[in-house]
Amino acid sequence: MSNTHLHVPEFSGDGAAERPIRVSKSPKVAPRLGHKKSRTGCQQCRARRIKCNEVHPICGSCKRYQVPCIYDRRSPSKAAGSRQPDKTRDSSIRSSPKYDIKASSATVRDFPESRERRLLELRLLHHYATRTSMSFSASPEPAAKEIWSVVCPKVALKHDALLYSIYAISALHMTRTEPFDPDIMDAHQKYFELGLQEHNRDIDNLSKDNADATCLTTNLIRVIAFAVLHERPLYPYTPPTQWVQMTRGASDVHRAAWKWIEDDETSISVRLISRLPILTKPETLYTESSRQDLLHLLRRSQTDTKNEFWSSDIQETYASTISVIGSVLIAISAHESRADIFRRLILFPMLIPKPFIDLVMEDRPRALVILAHFFALLAKFNDMWWTGDTGEREIRGIRTVLSDEWLELMNWSLRDMEGKIALLE
Repeated sequence: MSNTHLHVPEFSGDGAAERPIRVSKSPKVAPRLGHKKSRTGCQQCRARRIKCNEVHPICGSCKRYQVPCIYDRRSPSKAAGSRQPDKTRDSSIRSSPKYDIKASSATVRDFPESRERRLLELRLLHHYATRTSMSFSASPEPAAKEIWSVVCPKVALKHDALLYSIYAISALHMTRTEPFDPDIMDAHQKYFELGLQEHNRDIDNLSKDNADATCLTTNLIRVIAFAVLHERPLYPYTPPTQWVQMTRGASDVHRAAWKWIEDDETSISVRLISRLPILTKPETLYTESSRQDLLHLLRRSQTDTKNEFWSSDIQETYASTISVIGSVLIAISAHESRADIFRRLILFPMLIPKPFIDLVMEDRPRALVILAHFFALLAKFNDMWWTGDTGEREIRGIRTVLSDEWLELMNWSLRDMEGKIALLE
């Protein structure tokens, strides 16, 4: 078998809120204690205007009410249209953070072995094999479905990180059909924490024995990251930071694991990668021809020149990102299968340069406009349970934070792109 070279690019370069109940003064009632506003609390607590204790991965309030807990802020940020970039620091690549969500001792303690847990795990594994795994591939190919529904669970029996991630994504899938079952949501959160804990351990101890399972676990985590976007509040809008943070390290994990499995003919990951020309033939991805239809997103007006921090590295970052999006438009025009187009979109977070992720997290308007183009493509796959209406929701959210000149550019550009996207229908 000839070697399959994995390409994961490296880039160098410098609703109304729920208000708290007010208690009338009484000699028998202790006065309420004041607290600082939490600017880095989770989305749910900020939306409800309550204090977040900022416990990771699930804050006290979200754990109590059994709702998704999403942290999307590292520091206070301003609206995208008015943010003044920090010119003292370069927007160069940062080191990818490790998955920083780890299972607490409380999670393990509250989830002991029992008959109920064994029955729950059987239920989750059955749902995964018969329902969830079938939704991962838009392809009708039996081989692709067999990998996720048959082979992957078999590998998971020897690797806890993958097994827990299977339970977590199965439970998350079930919440879409059984939204009022708190036990299932609780199971998703607990298994997700446990899965990430074991996954971090596998990353620290990569070897021939666990490299394949580590890649598969990373893929499931990326799907979960997509799925929880559907649940997050959008007003006030902040970029999908948790999705970004959970996927930005995926390329590093795959790159580190690949050296152990690239010559292994039995590797599931090698079998999956071999079906993705976008990874095995990267020379067609970042070319100037790939971005021809989106070059207007790089043009700068006199206002932009005055107010927008710019450098050759930033320009290259934007150019490479729109090349990835443009390659999807080219594939659509070439009438590639719907399954192949979807694979390209799911790989988007792994293919874009890491500095672009930094620009998104800094609320740079141009970065948000470009990100909206990705979500416009994703919106055409709203029949997938783990994408749903995320594409449309994120575009609406981005529109609320852009100033008029950027909003005009985005709206015009998306309308211009509609004709090409329509070929997917």
